[in-house]
Amino acid sequence: MNLAHLQDIIDKCTLPLSKGAEVVERDEGALQTTEILDVPYVDEARDDLEKVDMWFLVVGVDKVKAQAHKAELIELLKTYPEPLVLSNGLFSYITVGLEIGERGTVLRLFALGKVLGLWEVITPATLGLSGELAQDAAGRGFIMCTGFKA
Repeated sequence: MNLAHLQDIIDKCTLPLSKGAEVVERDEGALQTTEILDVPYVDEARDDLEKVDMWFLVVGVDKVKAQAHKAELIELLKTYPEPLVLSNGLFSYITVGLEIGERGTVLRLFALGKVLGLWEVITPATLGLSGELAQDAAGRGFIMCTGFKA
């Protein structure tokens, strides 16, 4: 799988958007973490982007650019190292992240595929979960897609 080409398509067609505060501080046991989001806030995004809530962030998808790259994306996905993972369905962002890399990139890919009709996205919110339970589920991989339809 040509990851550089895949990343190029994702970069051309999608934009990560922040759902919350620009600076987030968390106490994670022995560590105090500060996360600084260097992406536009969802309400500041262009109106022509289709916004897909991916739990941790919202992904803006440029449908015109996405359609222009759909055939290329499908051909790249056909070369995914574990093709049955994608075709059988219910694949997690964690599983795909092991092959593709950074979580944000995988979430952008999932949103792009949803807009192009290649799969559906399932998040804790689509099942009506909220709060700590939903956050825990998302952190454990419960952001998934249905089977890849080429």
